[in-house]
Order: sequence, then structure tokens, then C-alpha cells
Amino acid sequence: MNSLQKPNIYNEYSPFNESIKQYGLDLFDEIRENLSRTIQLGELNPGLLTWSRKLTEFILKYGFYFSKVDHLKLINLYLSILSITDLNYIYVQLCFDMLRHLLRKTRLITRDDLEIDWRVLYYWARLINDNHDKIHGLVILPSYIDGSLALCVTRCSPYFSAMATQEVLDELRPQMCPMGGSFAGVMRMFSYFLPVNLPPNLHYQGFQIWLSKFFNIWQNIYNQDVWRTRPIDIFSSVAWHNIGYIDWEPWMSQIFTRILRGFSLPMGKLQETPQRYPHFVPEVAKWIVAMIGNRSSCLQYLNYMETAVEACHYLSILRPELIIPCIIEKHFLAIDNITEPHRFTSIITCLTHIARQIVQQTPSYSQGQTYVLPLLISVLPGIDLNDFKKTSVTLEFLDTMLMQITCIDCSSAVNIRTDLTEIEREVCLSTSKFEDFINEFLNRIFHIIEILSAEISDAVTTDANDNKLDIDIQPKVTSIIFNIVQQCSSPIFQKIREKIMNFLRSQCLSPKVRDIASGLVRALVKGNPMETLKYLLPEICKSIENKFNNSESTLLTDYKDDIELTWYLVVFAELLRARGDVLLIYKQLITPVFHQCIQIVNKDSYRAVATAAINLLESLSCSYSIDYRLLVINSDESFDNFLPIRLWGQSVDIDKVQPQFHIPSIDEIDFVYEFVETFLYPELARLNEKGLKMSNNERLRSLTIIRSIAVGVFCFVPPIESKEVQNLMIQSMVPHYSKYQIRLSKYSTKLKCRENLRLRLFIDIGLLLDKLVENHSDDVLSIQKALGLYRLISSYYGIYKHGIYDLSKDFGSQKKLLKNKLWGERQNLRFLIIREMALKIKELETKGNYGSLNEINKEIIFKLFELSINRYSEVG
Repeated sequence: MNSLQKPNIYNEYSPFNESIKQYGLDLFDEIRENLSRTIQLGELNPGLLTWSRKLTEFILKYGFYFSKVDHLKLINLYLSILSITDLNYIYVQLCFDMLRHLLRKTRLITRDDLEIDWRVLYYWARLINDNHDKIHGLVILPSYIDGSLALCVTRCSPYFSAMATQEVLDELRPQMCPMGGSFAGVMRMFSYFLPVNLPPNLHYQGFQIWLSKFFNIWQNIYNQDVWRTRPIDIFSSVAWHNIGYIDWEPWMSQIFTRILRGFSLPMGKLQETPQRYPHFVPEVAKWIVAMIGNRSSCLQYLNYMETAVEACHYLSILRPELIIPCIIEKHFLAIDNITEPHRFTSIITCLTHIARQIVQQTPSYSQGQTYVLPLLISVLPGIDLNDFKKTSVTLEFLDTMLMQITCIDCSSAVNIRTDLTEIEREVCLSTSKFEDFINEFLNRIFHIIEILSAEISDAVTTDANDNKLDIDIQPKVTSIIFNIVQQCSSPIFQKIREKIMNFLRSQCLSPKVRDIASGLVRALVKGNPMETLKYLLPEICKSIENKFNNSESTLLTDYKDDIELTWYLVVFAELLRARGDVLLIYKQLITPVFHQCIQIVNKDSYRAVATAAINLLESLSCSYSIDYRLLVINSDESFDNFLPIRLWGQSVDIDKVQPQFHIPSIDEIDFVYEFVETFLYPELARLNEKGLKMSNNERLRSLTIIRSIAVGVFCFVPPIESKEVQNLMIQSMVPHYSKYQIRLSKYSTKLKCRENLRLRLFIDIGLLLDKLVENHSDDVLSIQKALGLYRLISSYYGIYKHGIYDLSKDFGSQKKLLKNKLWGERQNLRFLIIREMALKIKELETKGNYGSLNEINKEIIFKLFELSINRYSEVG
């Protein structure tokens, strides 16, 4: 294991580490074997495509889980394939992408280990960028191949030979003509191939040859052409990779003059006209940051750069004492400026990007913490129903700040500790205002709910546009409350819980605002499940029971919506998002509610019951992280032992993360089994016996309940065992599917169902679909619901593929916002590390259940195809 290049360290802290390690070793051996067989047989299609994609997935999930020797062999494999001059462009792009992945960690492969001939890549760059056949449709290039090329060359350039710089100049310099149409293309080639990250002992063969000449070209030619952005890319890269080795001072004034013109910012009284090809802000930001230091005058020019958020982000890391007070001062000036409201949103966006530098203590700067409470309170007026943009950026800022701090009143620490600095004393005293801030924030959210609820009669159906604000702000409001609740003191939590409960008790909320209001409950449940369920679940269950006992009409058979009952069921569903071990305590309260409500025919009510079933079963049967706090601390611990403000925004070493995961226990699995036996099988039997005699609404209700239970439990139900389909793939000597499928250890305890639930649903729902098409083709909603369930039988294992993508995208944006790139790796906040661990588990769980195409999969596909071309006799 010690000889491995760089395994994904997060997998080591997974509760399924042993299963993951063995699967990774077996899978890489298989990938290596099949790539080798592909080359030996000269079979690029489909072998190279198939196993290269598997290698990409392997690297993304496992990291560089192989030796240095294997790493170099893989790199040389794809370089050798690129040496084939008549290679199909699909394989060219594949090789670019694979080299980009394999060379992602430059420090793992040194220049002594590898040398790459730049001319191999240059050959393909000329073909791609100067391809006239593409214009006439004689050749079709893959989408984004130029982007793949650019990224590949960037990763390969550290391994170009020491003579590569001169060779590139000799090749391209004769083609330079600023007034010619090809000049932009030549500059693009320079931006691709000029080595900008040579070691210091080779600088005389690198940028020192060409930098001053390129700067003179950029400084003296002003024609409005796309080439003007290429020197920015070159200068930014060479500056970033050679910090401290280049004296930019002689050119500083010219640099900022050109940058300002590129942004079309005013210079004095002169208002610049918009540029046709504006600068790319991240590249400019990198260049500026790289020029700071060595007594540079760079910082003196930054007063003109307040609009560059990216620059502020990096600069606040390097010189927070200069950047943070300036931006905060502008924020407080913008609050009362009614003539320029856009300034408020711009500055809040900037503050969001420097939030970590504001909240954390560093050896050189800790004054930012004194602004935390004033900032939180000052932005609350930004939650404004009349200005969606302002509301959105305000909530984003609050969310970013509150995920990095603990809401604990530390004011008493000034009387306990004797080691506090004056700044720490000021910050501790300011934390007494946390309660006021939270109280005012909740009041504003309650006000939004009341206004939106009052805007529409409960009898009127809302459309998608009416719910836009509800949909957009609900996730952020939930996240903010969750961040507060999970790491606040007990007194503050109790006040939040009471305030939310008192508000919800006084409301029977309309459908329009249920998402926002139920999100408050969700935040309480996720942040502190034990205390939330202790006070709220018995009350909600009792309210549902009383509603049935005191109702004059028959609630089960009344199609009219009972808003009060539906609201109770919505809250009940949110409470069942709690951890499985906590829900187990309340089993005797939870089960009777389902017995009472499972047969409700009102659409809103049975949808709430269906959601409750999904939440309950997923909470009991799935693996997930249960702790996303900033640090593992006791929020009520004495200030003698720790001071919370010193933990704000601090990174944590991965060895001290102490991740906590929910792994289903035997008792939880038994609860799942009982639930399936009690509610799914009777419903399925009723649908089989009376499905054709049911009304359309009743049939839809039954299918909705069955689908919800299936979705809730499918993460624990293995695939249907079936014979592999033969002769469907292109004839190949290389296998298409992997013979290894990961099985995480939670599958060692099997669900005690009488049969594989997927197989039972495959048979029963398939027969139902045939009957519905033949006898009730007008019942479109039931057919759609049945089709959705039928499709999930072979493709759903606890999360959708697009769900993995959404989680990954959300995590990536949060990590980009909070990660300190200038400090190197392993400077992440604890909750970011845990989120990445949880994401890797989800990816492995999902991937581990997809094998080869079998007979069951084929039948499902054919059934879906048959129904897609069926000529229905009636359409309702």
C-alpha cells in the first residue's frame, strides 16, 4: 500500500474501507489487463473507449491507486496512441482527457521520470485549430475537443524538454504578423505550448528568453482583436508559476492601465466604452496576486479593482488587513444608499467570497471577527420580498458565514479567562447578540411565509411561477437554520425550537408556503434530531390522531383537501428525516400514524404520507454522515477548556476529523422489513386483485404508496440475478463489463423479505401495465406512475445518477468558495471533508450495483420501448 502514488485519502476514513480497498486493487488489475489487451489486439473500438472511461471513473473515485511504474506506463500508453497520425478524432480527444487526468498531480511525476515531446501535441493542435474541412462539413470534430487539447497541454508542459521553449519560438515566431488574420491563432499556440513552469535552474531557457518581447507586443499593439486576451493568459500563468522570480515593477503602471481598459472601468473622468473581448477575471486575479511581494507597488493600484471579486478573494488571504476593512466600510456605506441598490448586492457577493478570511483568526490578522455580528445583523434588511436578487445574495452570504462559526454566547468568557487579547474580548462580548440576530432572522422568514400564504386563497391552485420564490429560497433558509442549530449552545437551540414550534402551531399553512415552513422543521431534525423529536413528534402524532377522532366526515374517503391534516402530515414526513437510531425509539408512535393514514385518497395528503414513507425507510436503511459540525466539540462545555471563537473558520487535519456515519443496525433493518410486510405487500395484493376496478384516483394513490416504499428500501435491495445478454455488443476480443462489483459491508445483513422485492415488482407492475394499456388507457397518470416505478427496478439504488451529479456540483461550488488554494492541500474545513467522504460513499454505492446487461434489464427496456410506440385507444 505504501508504494501507491496517491490514493483517495477520504476512502480510508469510510466505514467501508476494507471493502473499498480490495475492490480497488482488483478493479485496477482488470483495467490494466484490458487496456494492454486492447493495444496488443489493435482494437481501439470499443476496447480503448470502454476501459479508458473505466480508468477515468477509477481515478475519480480512488485517486492514483496504483504504483509509480504503472502511472508512467499509463501516461506513455496514451502518448504512444497520439503518435498514430491518422487516429480518429474521438480517440484523440480521449487521449487528451486521459493525459489530463493522469498528470493532474505534478509532484507525483518529476521531470527526471518523464519527458514529453511537445511536437506530438502540436501536430494535433494544428490539425484541430486550422482544420478547413470542418468548415465545409467534411470532418466532424468532437464537441469541446479544443478545450480538452488546452487542458492536456497545460498538464503536459511541465515535462517538455529544456529546449522546448526555444523550439516553440523558432516554430511560431516566423508566423507572427499583428495585422494578419492568423495572429490570434499564433498567440493561442504560444499560450498552449510555451513552458511557463520550468524549475529555477532552467529559467534562462524559459521565460527569460521571451517575456520582455511579449510584453512589448502587448503594450504597443491596440487593435481590438481576440488575440489581446492571449497575452493575459500567458502572463498570468508565468507569474503564478514563478512567484518571486520575476520583477514586474518596471511594467506595473502599464499592466494596470491595460487591465482597467480590459474591464472597461473609468479612469479619472474618462468613461471607457465596453471592450469587444474583455479580460477573463480569474486569470487577471491570479496575475495580480502573483505580482504582490518583493516590495511591489501592486497593492497601490488595487483601489481601481474593487469590482474584481476573484481578486478580492485571493488578496484577502494574502493581506486581509488591507482588503477586509475597506470592503466592509463600503458595505456599511451601501446599506443606506437608496440611489444605488446594486452596490449592496455587489458588495455582499464580494463579502461572501472573503467570508472565511473575516471569521477566522490567523497569526497576522484576527480583527475580522469583530465585524461578524455587525455584518450578520446589518444584512438582514436584504431579505426583501420585493427584490429577489437582493434576497438571494443575502441568504447566500448568511449561509456561508454561519457554516463557519458557532452560535454560542461567549460573553461570560471575559470573566473566566485571563489569556484573552483585546480583540478577543471585544468579539466575545459581541456574541451576546447572537440571540437577537437569530430572533430577527426568524421573524423575517415568518413574515415572508405569512405574506406568501395570505396572497392566495387555499381554494386556488398555484402555478409554477407563483412558487418560484418559495422554491429558490427554501434550500438556503433550511441550510442557514441547520448551520445555526447543529453548532449552537443548548439555550439558543431551545429558543429557536420554541420559536419555530410556536409559529407552526399557530398556522395551517397553504400549499404555497409549505416548502419553506417544512424546511424549518427539516433543519431542526437534521441539526438536533434527539431534542427535536422528543418535543415535536409526540405532539404531531397526537394532532393527527385527534384529527381522525374528532372529524365529522370520513377523512379517508374524502377527496377534498383538509389543509390542517395535510399540514400535520407534511411536518410528520419532515420529522422522519431523523437518524435511523433515533426513529427506532419512536417506532410505536410512528407505525400507528401510517395505519391511520395509508388509505387517504386526498392527493395532497397521500403524497405527504408517501414522502413520510420514503424518509422513514431511507433514514433506517441507508448509510450517511450524521455530523457536519465545524469541529467535534461540546457546545455547552466550560470556557475554561475551550474558546469557540478561536475555532471559527479553522481547517482541521483529516486525522482529527472523527467522521460519524449512520450504518443500519439489525433492529433498524427489522423495522424496515416489518414496514414492507405491513404496508407494501397488502397494497400490492390489493392492486393486483382490484386494480382494474379501482377509480383512477384510487389507483394512482395505490401506485404512489407502492413506489414510495420501493424507493425508500431499494438502497438495500440487491439487483435481480439474471443471465447476461449475449451478442448485443460490437464483436470484441476485449470484455465490455467488469467482472468485479463492489458490495459494501452493510449488505452482509440482508433484508428478511420473503423474496427479492425488485423481482416481485418487476412481475406485478409489468402485468399491471399490460392491463392498464388494454383496459384503462385513459388513466394517463397511473400509467406514468407505473412506468416510473418499472424503470426504477433496474436503475435505482438509493440515489439517482443526476442526484450524484447535483451533489458533486453543489459540493464543488462550496469547496471553491471556502478552500484556501494559496495554503496548499489539506486546509479544508471539517464539514467539507465529511461532505466529500459522504459523496464518495454514494458514488461507490451507486456504481457497485450496475453490472452487465441481463435478461431482466432487456425485458424492462423492451417493455418501455413497446409502451412508447403503443397506439393507445383513448387518451384522457
